Amino acid sequence: MPQNQYLKVSEFFDSKTVLQNGIQQARMETNELRHDMDNKLTLLTTQIQQILGSFNQQISKNDTIVELQDKYGDLLDNFTKLQNKYIHLQDKYVAQESELLFLRNKTTSLERRVTDLDHLKSVQTIKNEFELQQQVQVLKSETHVLTVNEQARRQDFQALYNLTLNLGKKADKLDEKIQKSDLRSNISLLDIRKEIDDLVINQTNLTNTKVQKIVHDTNKSLALINQQIVKTNEKVGLTACMDTNGNRASGSILKFHDVSTSYNIHNLQAFQNTGKFKCEEEGLYLVSAWIFARPAPYLAILKNNNLIGRAYSYDSTSHNSATFVGVVNLNVNDFVWVQTDTSTNVYNHPRTSCLTIIKIK
Repeated sequence: MPQNQYLKVSEFFDSKTVLQNGIQQARMETNELRHDMDNKLTLLTTQIQQILGSFNQQISKNDTIVELQDKYGDLLDNFTKLQNKYIHLQDKYVAQESELLFLRNKTTSLERRVTDLDHLKSVQTIKNEFELQQQVQVLKSETHVLTVNEQARRQDFQALYNLTLNLGKKADKLDEKIQKSDLRSNISLLDIRKEIDDLVINQTNLTNTKVQKIVHDTNKSLALINQQIVKTNEKVGLTACMDTNGNRASGSILKFHDVSTSYNIHNLQAFQNTGKFKCEEEGLYLVSAWIFARPAPYLAILKNNNLIGRAYSYDSTSHNSATFVGVVNLNVNDFVWVQTDTSTNVYNHPRTSCLTIIKIK
């Protein structure tokens, strides 16, 4: 009997070592998850920087508007210069008209003087007719020169007038072109500005959508990881013992009413009434059961009617403990329980027949 019991305790310590190794492995996996999360955050930062760089390239297209504004300014400067030239030509035209009017008035005055001299031939008061004729001849010469000058002035004025008309037509055409160009430029500028605004808005919305999606996915991943870490680190455990002695028929589910330890077990009353442990948090669980009975107990540990393992004792002449220690993966709403494989008399000298279930990962 002592030898058999010693072997069972050794198995229990081996299982304890396996449990500790499992906990260490869980910690290593948690560290790997955190390291992977750091890498994802670094990748997210790089992607956001790339998106912002692309957005800055789109903004550089605004330089096109500045170039168009410069060209439009040059066009306005040229038009201003042409207007100044046109005003200068008009001033010259007014001056020519004034000079022509002066020449006409002087010619008229000379013609009157010649007429008056002709009438004065009959007047005896003239002392020297020859001198008068000379004066008339001089006046005629001057009149001829003035007439020639007048004709030249007229030709110059006509050329200037024609040039002014041509310049006026060209100025009108240029003004019309400038107005059309100004309208097209304004329309083009408005279209360009609208396209740039739409592009900036669309790019901003697209960037915000991408960033929001990345943030949402990252937060979701972080929440899942934190949830997994919390679940991994969350204590879930139960130790309960039978509180009555008596015979148990084969196939009986053993019930453990005396609960000494309980962590995060919310359906404890149902467990005490049915003997079935209901999983509330999925994970890897350590299941340990030891039953003190006579004759030698034969036990089965089941998960949802599926056998996890058995425990039994060889000595059938006295009370003995049958012990089981095992690890099982449980999902939410899975059940685990202990039942007898043979008819036996369970003896419960305080807490000698108990069940322990611990979530290890």
